[in-house]
Amino acid sequence: LRSRYAPIFAQQSAQSKLRLSAALVYSMKIIIVCLSLFFAEVAMSSSSSEPPVGMSKEIWEKHLERQAKAEKDRRDKFQKVLKDNPPEPPWIKYPEYSSNDIFWRMGEGETYLMEYVWPYLRYASEVELKSYKEKYPEPNSWSGWYGE
Repeated sequence: LRSRYAPIFAQQSAQSKLRLSAALVYSMKIIIVCLSLFFAEVAMSSSSSEPPVGMSKEIWEKHLERQAKAEKDRRDKFQKVLKDNPPEPPWIKYPEYSSNDIFWRMGEGETYLMEYVWPYLRYASEVELKSYKEKYPEPNSWSGWYGE
């Protein structure tokens, strides 16, 4: 593949080569994340009474227990903290990061989304969500983020 595109690549400036390389790396990361999520969903999509192929019933039951506890914890956090103090949307909390930055897929950004924003958006009533979306409209660079 490299030899096929080498003449085209050689004609590019160093800056455009860097941009192209960064775009390719980013595209590969996105593909890997998507495939990982797909295969994780396939593995865990069997009925709740039967473990996925290759997983023991004991491990499956522990997985279901952890899922149930995590769901309860998120619901409790919403009721105790988030309902009265909604989190800022990501574009306000961390304006220095774009919507497609890897920051939102690992580390502090991912934690903020998973621990605060997503539980709020999941458990808030329709009235609360409407108010939240009016207070924090999506900027153009985050268009479609609310999933409408």
